[in-house]
Amino acid sequence: MQISVIQLTNDEIGELLDSARIMLHQGKFEEFADKFGYAVALGRNLVVAISADYNAALETVGASGLNPRDIGNFKISLIDPTNIGINGIVEHIVKADNGRELLIEYVFSGSDGKNHITCEQIGVLP
Repeated sequence: MQISVIQLTNDEIGELLDSARIMLHQGKFEEFADKFGYAVALGRNLVVAISADYNAALETVGASGLNPRDIGNFKISLIDPTNIGINGIVEHIVKADNGRELLIEYVFSGSDGKNHITCEQIGVLP
């Protein structure tokens, strides 16, 4: 998804992440893939990879879904742009329906004023 990272407020980032969380919770993996991609698909179909990793994370914490009312917490780490164009990382910690937590990571990348947010991975907290 192309965005202007510098212009986003915390509230706007929160809204963006909440929309992603809702897509996952509702099983809208194709919509999630279209909007955020998935960096660790590793040759798998994006929708299949997102669904598999999301469901594996839920299984690991013994949950059946996300808490539909809790946006979770996020931390943004802006970094000096790398030679591969990574400008920042967002760690989004979301609550499962049993109170356990999952980690959804995103990267901000781009150059020449065109920035993108991409889902890096879906998993559990270490």
